Amino acid sequence: CKLLIAKESDTEWYAVLDAKTWFVNPLDLSKLFTDNKYHARLIKWHKHFSASVDSINKQFSINMTETIAPAGVPFFFHRQTVLDMIEYIENVANPDEKFHDFFLLRSRVENPGYITEFCLYSGYIIFKHEHLGHLYHISSVDYTLTPVNIDVYNIPEDINRVDELLDAMHDPKTVTASVHRNTIARLSPRQLRRWLDFLEERNLVETQ
Repeated sequence: CKLLIAKESDTEWYAVLDAKTWFVNPLDLSKLFTDNKYHARLIKWHKHFSASVDSINKQFSINMTETIAPAGVPFFFHRQTVLDMIEYIENVANPDEKFHDFFLLRSRVENPGYITEFCLYSGYIIFKHEHLGHLYHISSVDYTLTPVNIDVYNIPEDINRVDELLDAMHDPKTVTASVHRNTIARLSPRQLRRWLDFLEERNLVETQ
């Protein structure tokens, strides 16, 4: 859906979130782009995505090792590039498959070496343009979290750093925050209360 929505969008760039993701502070759009290039930083792919990276490298005959941070949401797609990728896959690379079939047949449910939307898109940019810098202003500054002026804090399935991440979410530079769906039930009552209090402070849920 994050890729197919490009067919419905009429903007040059579009951003995607997950259902669990909340905007918790204003986002200054004026700082995101220069000369229609999105400001970003490259990060190494997490080992969790190694099978997906290998699959995409084989698909496009490339050697992709990095992606646009944070390698997840919020993620800014260049709409025309997504459309070009879909057309290439349907008409050149895998002409016997519609894009949605191509993607779903290689999804997490069907394939241990599953692909992801971000990995596929990143790989296609490298395949078409040789480097991600063709569409993105790649920052040389080692921001802790990026894209530029977007700090994101996501509590993953690993709950060892929950309190640390809950503290970090209160930083005024934080733009999005989330808790993995499998983690909610594993939070302590105190941690869950802290998360709910945080959402209430941001006027995202009704005060109990």
